[in-house]
Amino acid sequence: ALSGRGDQAGAEAAGRRALDLLAAVPPAAAGPAVRYEHAAVYQNLGAVLFRAGRREGFEDASRRAVDLLRPLAAEFPDDPRYHY
Repeated sequence: ALSGRGDQAGAEAAGRRALDLLAAVPPAAAGPAVRYEHAAVYQNLGAVLFRAGRREGFEDASRRAVDLLRPLAAEFPDDPRYHY
């Protein structure tokens, strides 16, 4: 929503706050939905960074999203949400 209104800095800050919150979830407690949301936040942050012309940050965020989705796709091969 922030990015759509042109507030790239606000969108980036919100994405980074969300990542901080998700990082606080113990891995053993992070079920598939939490892990998927973590990946989605990285994907969204990557899109914000891409629009801002920050290629390096975009690539890093996109790579992290894929790294989170890859195990989900292996665990749930029939669920298309987890495929990238």
